[in-house]
Amino acid sequence: MEFFSIFEENGWLYSACYPEHQVDGESLDIFGMLFDRWTDSQFLLEFFKANASDLANPFWRGMTIDQAVKQVLKESERFEDLLWSIETKQPGFEGITFRDVFKHLHENIYSLSWDEEQFRKARPDMRDSMLRLYAIELEDGSFVITGGAIKLTEKMIGEQYNEEFKNLHRVKEYLTSQGIVDKLGLEAI
Repeated sequence: MEFFSIFEENGWLYSACYPEHQVDGESLDIFGMLFDRWTDSQFLLEFFKANASDLANPFWRGMTIDQAVKQVLKESERFEDLLWSIETKQPGFEGITFRDVFKHLHENIYSLSWDEEQFRKARPDMRDSMLRLYAIELEDGSFVITGGAIKLTEKMIGEQYNEEFKNLHRVKEYLTSQGIVDKLGLEAI
């Protein structure tokens, strides 16, 4: 497993690169893969057609497939801009950290398991957003993106979410086995 700093060398936001995502010997990072999908109109169209029953949930107030595609395209742009602005301390973002964006995976984390306290989720700063990134917070406040999803259901259930939860545990186990607790450890790999 490899880890890449997403926006800046020695930055605070990293992306996991899973061995199964190597193409011609080159590692693809999960953050880049997600945003490639989330900005691909054809992928989004097929995704929403396949998940039309979830989109029909009253929560989405009759949103059409075309409207959902446009929303995700807009969200992905704003989401990536938000993360980049925090990482590079753009004007207006000097006092904001990734901890302000990445919230505990479970709202009442302390009653579930101390092991999952580092698990975090982030979403665009938009009402009724669909996109989610999942990450692990390290001791120094840096974050490792382990995956993400287009969230159409209220709870994190189903095959897509099970995979994201497995990836959170997979990366945590790898980091623990390597003694990695901060970004210096990530950079040393």
